[in-house]
Amino acid sequence: MRSLARRYGGQADIVDAVANRSMRLLSVPADDAVQRSLRSALSELHEFAGWCCFDARAYEVAGMHFTGAVKLARDANDPYAVAYAMYHAGCMTEERGHPNDALKLFQLGLCKLYESDDPRAPALEAWLQVDSASAYAHLDCHPDRVRSELALAWDTWQPPHENDRGGMEWVTALVERDLGRIDVAERLAASSVRHWAATGNRRDAALPAITLAELHVMAGEPRGLVMAKTAIDTVVLLYTVRARERLNPLAAALEARRGGDARELARMARQVAGS
Repeated sequence: MRSLARRYGGQADIVDAVANRSMRLLSVPADDAVQRSLRSALSELHEFAGWCCFDARAYEVAGMHFTGAVKLARDANDPYAVAYAMYHAGCMTEERGHPNDALKLFQLGLCKLYESDDPRAPALEAWLQVDSASAYAHLDCHPDRVRSELALAWDTWQPPHENDRGGMEWVTALVERDLGRIDVAERLAASSVRHWAATGNRRDAALPAITLAELHVMAGEPRGLVMAKTAIDTVVLLYTVRARERLNPLAAALEARRGGDARELARMARQVAGS
């Protein structure tokens, strides 16, 4: 299911049903160690269901899954899983336009993560810090505060695999764009696109491609229109509302350009974003 979601987007209805149905497993008699392991696994499943629902913009259902994931992880005494669920809940909260609430979730996630000896903890800590930088940027904090959070995320982080590097570069590109450092943002977005190109994760690969096209259009570069058309065509084939909505900033950049081609691409982007 995770592979399908990464390749095509969507899957919210299926994963939501599986996650809810799997809760019946908690009624099966088992010793404490098995019960803790089961709760950790169910926490991961509910976090995944929450992310699929978030991708589909089913916010209320997503929030219920994230809350369930935190509770299950706490019952399992699994601080890493608690932090993991809080991180994704924070990402959803920030994208909904509530950076202050998102920052609180990221900070709570970091506090729980410091209790964990899970080998995956350093990578998650970096994710919490880079998205904290994004939240600070949206709160109009001083750029130095935002950059210090970015530095904390990157200085000691070693990506578990290339997917993580591509994702981290994209989020950092968004922050740099918000800080007005368009050249830095373009370089990071381009690197993210290259990293995702080697994977089958078409859902997440579409996000930096949209951002890169937007940056080229903003800069007035001629190939920006070609990149915008490619990004729009890519999103049309995906079942992800999140990527579709990301086309709105691209459409705004296109609308600021002169010429019939830019206007037509802006119209297409708005149409796909709203479909």
